[in-house]
Amino acid sequence: MSRHWNVTVDGSSKWRRGSCGWVIRQDGEAVITARGVRPLGQKTNNEAEYAAIIEGCNAITRWMADGDTVTIFSDSQLVVRQLKGEYRVNKKELRRWNKKAEQALRAVKAKLVWHRRDEGDGPLADLAADGRFDDGDQTEVVPGGDRGDAPGPDAAAGVPSNR
Repeated sequence: MSRHWNVTVDGSSKWRRGSCGWVIRQDGEAVITARGVRPLGQKTNNEAEYAAIIEGCNAITRWMADGDTVTIFSDSQLVVRQLKGEYRVNKKELRRWNKKAEQALRAVKAKLVWHRRDEGDGPLADLAADGRFDDGDQTEVVPGGDRGDAPGPDAAAGVPSNR
């Protein structure tokens, strides 16, 4: 039986300290399957938004099965439109991030959707990106998930370095 997964992502760059977070929820379920954060070091906000999409795609592979579908929700209208080809990517560094994000989206066959920051799991993804979970933990599987292993901050690969 195929399932649908919603992955809400957010990137954050405060004082050029980047991080990205994600919240994974099986469609129709009230419980969160997983949430996580990954520190990125010195990044711009757009780089952090791209990294959030890449990390969200990497994280969902832990729960997906053949035939499952995925929708990635991002609050970055610019990044979503760049990935959909509606806007050009002018900065050389962002082109690298764009290419990696396109590859990650293709790998999980995800549909990418822009949403307002305050919609759905947007506020939770925002907390994740800032590393401000209520329990202080950076990565946690909330009871109700179908697997007992959460994607850790170092689990993802393929995020371009800032060099």
